[in-house]
Amino acid sequence: MSHVASLLASAVIPAVCNKLGSVIGDEVTMLCSFKNDLKDLKDTLEYMEAALKDAERRSVTEELVRLWLKRLKNAAYDISYMLDEFQANSEPTSRKMIGKLDCFGIAPKITMAYKMKNMGDHLRKIKEDHENFKFTHDNSSLINMWQFPDPQETTSDVTESLIIERDRDKMNVLSLLSTSNNKEDMTIIPICGLGGIGKTTLAQLVFSDAQFKDYDHRVWVYVSQVFDMKKIGNSIIYQVEKGSQNLDTRQLINQHLKHLLQDKKTLLVLDDLWETDNSQLNQLKLMLNVSSKIRVLVTTRSIDIARKICTVEPYKLDPLDNDMCWRIIKQNSGFESRGYKEQLEPVGQTIAKKCGGLPLAAQALGLLLSGMNLSDSEAICNIDIWDEPFSDSTVLPSLKLSYNTLTPYLRLCFAYCGTFPKGHNISKDDLIHQWIALGFIEPSNNFSAIQLGEKYVRQFMGISFLQHSYLHKDFPKTIFTMHDLVHDLARSVISEDLAVFDAKRASSTRRKEYCRYASLTNYNISDYNKARKMSTIFPPKLRVMHFLDCGFHGGAFSFPKCLRVLDLSRCSITEFPSAVGQLKQLEVLIAPELQDQQFPDSITRFSRLHYLNLNGSREISAIPSSVSKLESLAHLYLSYCTTVEVIPESLGSLNNLRTLDFSGCQKLESLPESLGSLENLQTLDLSVCDELKSLPESFGSLNNLDTLDLSGCRKLESLPESFRSMKTLGTLDLSGCSKLESLPENLGSLKNLQRMHLFAYHKLESLPESLGGLKNLQTLNLSHCNKLESLPESLGILQNLRTLDLSSCFELKSLPESLGSVKNLRTLDLTFCHKLKALPESLGSLKNLQTLNLSG
Repeated sequence: MSHVASLLASAVIPAVCNKLGSVIGDEVTMLCSFKNDLKDLKDTLEYMEAALKDAERRSVTEELVRLWLKRLKNAAYDISYMLDEFQANSEPTSRKMIGKLDCFGIAPKITMAYKMKNMGDHLRKIKEDHENFKFTHDNSSLINMWQFPDPQETTSDVTESLIIERDRDKMNVLSLLSTSNNKEDMTIIPICGLGGIGKTTLAQLVFSDAQFKDYDHRVWVYVSQVFDMKKIGNSIIYQVEKGSQNLDTRQLINQHLKHLLQDKKTLLVLDDLWETDNSQLNQLKLMLNVSSKIRVLVTTRSIDIARKICTVEPYKLDPLDNDMCWRIIKQNSGFESRGYKEQLEPVGQTIAKKCGGLPLAAQALGLLLSGMNLSDSEAICNIDIWDEPFSDSTVLPSLKLSYNTLTPYLRLCFAYCGTFPKGHNISKDDLIHQWIALGFIEPSNNFSAIQLGEKYVRQFMGISFLQHSYLHKDFPKTIFTMHDLVHDLARSVISEDLAVFDAKRASSTRRKEYCRYASLTNYNISDYNKARKMSTIFPPKLRVMHFLDCGFHGGAFSFPKCLRVLDLSRCSITEFPSAVGQLKQLEVLIAPELQDQQFPDSITRFSRLHYLNLNGSREISAIPSSVSKLESLAHLYLSYCTTVEVIPESLGSLNNLRTLDFSGCQKLESLPESLGSLENLQTLDLSVCDELKSLPESFGSLNNLDTLDLSGCRKLESLPESFRSMKTLGTLDLSGCSKLESLPENLGSLKNLQRMHLFAYHKLESLPESLGGLKNLQTLNLSHCNKLESLPESLGILQNLRTLDLSSCFELKSLPESLGSVKNLRTLDLTFCHKLKALPESLGSLKNLQTLNLSG
């Protein structure tokens, strides 16, 4: 794996060069001699960067080259650390003397200049070794004109291609499930095969098949490498009961499962089972064996595990043959649209042989080839990276090649995903802001860091490096996961920079000096002695810590002072650790479901914090006025903090705030008038704030607001008069606002509105004539507006309208003749509009209409 880890150097060096350039350009904070030292460092790094392509190629077989790449990468990290320290000490907030000789501002520069001079000497030694290797200097990439295809413009459907290639396997598994003769016990059928071969995909196809639609329950559980019987049992209970329940003992879980599933037709999928212990597997079978009507489908890589768990002979999923892999590549690469198919065919068939029979690899390679010309495709066949022998314990060469073609910043972002455990559900918002905090988003004059982060996510989705989690449809936020094989790749690239500790597994406690990221699982941080011991393992330059399934009750854990990201996902936190307040460089704090009744005061000390996620902290009853100290805060997530009743006026002083999420704050009755002072606010989510009755008049001062979600605010009675002033609003959701009787007459003043959702707006009887002023409106959802009888003639002015949903508008009697003037309308849904007896003749003029639904 070491030669894979060396691939990160070519991502780190360009990022550090950019960082150097940014600091060099900051004339205000520079000393002349210091600037020259930085320029020398930048020039030296750029000189060696030109040789990285050849160095990485040779690192596959040359140990000395791998060591040289590691030294170079670590030196670049050291430069990055020093720049961070310099910038932190140069910030105005870190200095107290104003209007006098700023000794405190000069001293750090002198100290840093000395450190940089030493670093320059060290870098020159690395450069001397570089020249001894006689690397070929070539600054162009293997496929320098290759660009990521836009995932929305792909020429084939990835899911359909997998279904085509696994139809026979699906029918075989369905037959095994339906013909089982076991009349007393449940049926367990394992699907086994190599990682990435499509076991999970096959299980998903079976899970969604029509023959199980009439089952009482269908349940999907991701098991993962960490086998936890209680977690499996509670997951089944949660999905069956459609609600949260966390039973503490196996006895209670077993009894509850028997109560829920006895005599119920149930399909259960246990995805990715790794446990080998006979006793544990037998206990699992005993827990699930509550009815002969239960059908269990298990996926596992191991035939031994499959034989231990099964009641029916395991179904072994074989690799695809080369022709099938080539078919998948063709479908994903736009082969049929190429003008040089005859020349590309033999190249593609050669590449198909490199897939190892794995559909995931074929899919990724097809998407990769979609952006290449013939010569670039031919170059793929001759790359050294292909020659590594493939086995289940190594990373598939084809996926390594996909990684190789990523830009440096994309490499950093992808490798970072390897810091999460396998099977982890990754929040898109959390992930993007972690990338930003770590400097992994390429600087741009045209796009914001968040926009680029969204683009990176789309690109990873396009080449199957990220995929939507199975839980995605059940959660309001976008959740991703990684295929096992892809995670193996990311973890192998990041391995030298990552320390992983699991209290339930044997872990090395050896200090890793150049470790940048740490993952801790199943630790009780409240134990004083263990906390103090763990604190000594991590180097002071650690940038990220992920705590998963850990317990915090105050505690003596000492966090590294340079942390940028602290992730406390899935942790039990009854008392927030006060030591966190010392983290002056912290930019991202993810601490959902806090059990502390007070908003932790230590959080308000983070002067550089820009992203705070406390979603689901149901015990927090109030937000303190000291929240105003978070001067850098740009994104505040307090979704489903269900006991919060009041928001302090001081919130309005957070001038950098761009995202504010109070969704699900069910006791929140009002908002402070100071909310209108948040001039940079772009997204405000107040959905399902059940007690919210009004909005402040200052609302109209939110001059940059783009998205406003008020859906499910059942007691909201009116919108403020100033509402018409929100000229930048692009999305408005008033769905389910059952007490809101009418829309304001001045609605048409929202000139930039593109999406308006009024689903289940039960008191709405008509729309104002000013609707025609919404010239940019593209989507209008009026579904389930039970009292809506007609639409205004001004509807015909909406030339950009593409989707109009009037389904289940039971009182709708007519449509305006002007509807035929909406030339760009593509979807019109009139399902269950029972009183609509006729359609306007002008409807025939809608030449772009693609979908007209009149059912019901």
